[in-house]
Amino acid sequence: MLKIINAVLRWFAVDLIAVYLSPELVKSAKTIMSQTALMPGSGEFKRAQALRALMNRHPEARERECALTIELVVQEAV
Repeated sequence: MLKIINAVLRWFAVDLIAVYLSPELVKSAKTIMSQTALMPGSGEFKRAQALRALMNRHPEARERECALTIELVVQEAV
């Protein structure tokens, strides 16, 4: 029962967050994450590289938005 409740809450949270994030930011994050997936290194290193690349590509976006977008892309929630 707890798994079902968590899944429903996660689904609502992802929908709310997806409305908040810009589609260009999500598209860029998907592209960048597909490129960094091929790089050698740990997952944390790849996330840091992706975050830096996303912030360089979208300087108007806050770091928090970029990090959240990357996390959602990694979890394949967006």
